[in-house]
Amino acid sequence: MDRLIVLAVDKVRDADVRTGCDRYQKRLARYHRFREAEVKPVKPQPNQETKAKDEEATRLLATLPAACTLVLCDEHGSEFTSREFADKLSGWLSLGKPVVFALGGALGHGAAMRERADAMLSLSRLTLPHELARLMLCEQLYRACTILAGEPYHND
Repeated sequence: MDRLIVLAVDKVRDADVRTGCDRYQKRLARYHRFREAEVKPVKPQPNQETKAKDEEATRLLATLPAACTLVLCDEHGSEFTSREFADKLSGWLSLGKPVVFALGGALGHGAAMRERADAMLSLSRLTLPHELARLMLCEQLYRACTILAGEPYHND
């Protein structure tokens, strides 16, 4: 069973960002079974942004494990220091279910994802391109795992 899953709308197209995500995926494997999953984005028609977000939400929800802790990466979510995030991650993992971190499309998350979410996490108050947000999330997951393991990667 995968313990950590990053679920995203769209692929990482930038080769350098993909290399970074792969690097952290390999590192995370020392601590937990980890994988990335992707769904195709919906190109919104004019004045149909809500419909596009809802369709992406349907696609994301269809890929979730039957029982999981769903954490939405969202600008309106809670912000944490790396140590606080490690503590949150430890709590989520202690529930014994996969922890899924969902990155929405360019328009954000649809209502169904927000309703299903167990928590919302803000990676930054800055607006980040989706690919960089994914890389940043993968790095912070790795950092949290090293903090929880008492390893020296993180410096306060």
